[in-house]
Amino acid sequence: MKTQTENYPIKYQHAVIAYLLAVTSATFTFILPRTLFDIFDIFSGTGFESATTLTSLTKLQHLFSMTSTLFVIGWIFAFFAASIPFTVGIALARQFKIFNWLYFLVGGVLTAIALEPLFISIPNLGINVQPPEPSFWQKYLTAFPNFLASGIVAGVVCRLYFCRAA
Repeated sequence: MKTQTENYPIKYQHAVIAYLLAVTSATFTFILPRTLFDIFDIFSGTGFESATTLTSLTKLQHLFSMTSTLFVIGWIFAFFAASIPFTVGIALARQFKIFNWLYFLVGGVLTAIALEPLFISIPNLGINVQPPEPSFWQKYLTAFPNFLASGIVAGVVCRLYFCRAA
């Protein structure tokens, strides 16, 4: 005899893969805009390492290594920080048989917005901040569009994976 949850499209092994895909896509979405601006700055001669006499290729290599490091650190942060909200969201979806795309989209956005204060509270994020340091709300509002986009992408990627896996 099959239980009701066996007929439901969200299986736990699919949820693990969906979580890894969602974390990866959210981290990539969070880092991509800043990286693109830095690439533009390299070729325009402003911004990233503009005071150096290094070639554009060397500057791109530095940017790649910095971006890769930031991606790994961001991925680890997102992996651990979003695990509880994701687990609760999947448990609710399985319990109440929710498979609506809007549920996953809103879940991704709410998770990202809920985790933003945790990210913002990290001191200076390794960035040289000139005095006076921005207030919590200035940091929050500055980072909000990236977190919003990351949450949207994570929710959509998660839902798309579940559609393919079902």
